[in-house]
Amino acid sequence: MPEPTPVYLSLTSAAVRFDVSRKTIKRAIDRGDIPAVKLGPRGDLRVRIADLDRWARPVRNGAESVESAG
Repeated sequence: MPEPTPVYLSLTSAAVRFDVSRKTIKRAIDRGDIPAVKLGPRGDLRVRIADLDRWARPVRNGAESVESAG
């Protein structure tokens, strides 16, 4: 039987999923951009995949501009 798809990811797994640093994910949590839950006595943080997908929304043409280098 295949393993179930996880609903929550660790900060490290979330960072790998979106090719960003763990620090980037943590800052987004601290700003309130990504909701997180604390687990266990150590307070390990986990984030829902659905919340990550909303945070990493696609950019529509002309909706947001990116400064060009040069």
